[in-house]
Amino acid sequence: MAAFEWLNQTDTAVAGRFAESVFAAYFAEGQDIESAELLTKLALDVRGDLTGLTSEPLDRSEALARSNGVNGTSTWIADGYWVSGLRSREWFKEWAAVLGSTV
Repeated sequence: MAAFEWLNQTDTAVAGRFAESVFAAYFAEGQDIESAELLTKLALDVRGDLTGLTSEPLDRSEALARSNGVNGTSTWIADGYWVSGLRSREWFKEWAAVLGSTV
């Protein structure tokens, strides 16, 4: 999470690609996403720079979540809507389509 938040503060597109690669590494390839070496490689693969990485962006994000009543995972917030609990990939695709049609 810290790596994502770090990347997200400078380039949301890079952060998005990084998140996709981390999900693929874990869910599709069974890799250990707690490995600093793997996360660094995945960041570099999407042209992200983790130089100077600190937990400050993650700390801010967690504080914002707590201030909004989020106290567990998984909680998804998009366009003012809150969803808790694990959902299927198809459900998220449908939700994204609905949100996309309201923007």
